[in-house]
Amino acid sequence: MTWNVARRVRVLIATCMAIAGCRSAPQSEPAINSPAADTRGPSAWSVDVVTVRAGERENYRRFVEANWAKARRTARERGEIRSYRAIFSPDTGSANAQVLLLTEYPDSSAYKRREEIFQPILAAQGRTLIDGKATRELTERLESRWYIEWMGQR
Repeated sequence: MTWNVARRVRVLIATCMAIAGCRSAPQSEPAINSPAADTRGPSAWSVDVVTVRAGERENYRRFVEANWAKARRTARERGEIRSYRAIFSPDTGSANAQVLLLTEYPDSSAYKRREEIFQPILAAQGRTLIDGKATRELTERLESRWYIEWMGQR
């Protein structure tokens, strides 16, 4: 990854963490989110930075809502995650959109069990394709990171 791309990713992640901390911040772009389910202890955050293929922004938004957000709603209802957000970069008409997919886990042990949490949920709900397309056809790149919340702890 070039320095410029790495710097942009760090800025995007810092921005999304700041936004996630301000749950009542106004949003001018589409965001798929949920209120926090549990507010005890430091959270572990999963942050996926996704580059969407040119012309696929709306299809990817629909795919995220039908699959990723649906699975997180279920996990939040079960108390296995605290919250989730999908934050889309502004639609400037440029070739590619960037999306931040954030999942807030109650702690690092819950994050480490994320496969155990989501595999049965995803198996039960199945996968909804959008115009016959899934993630690989809608996106170009995915970078995943995780963080422990230490400032503004609850």
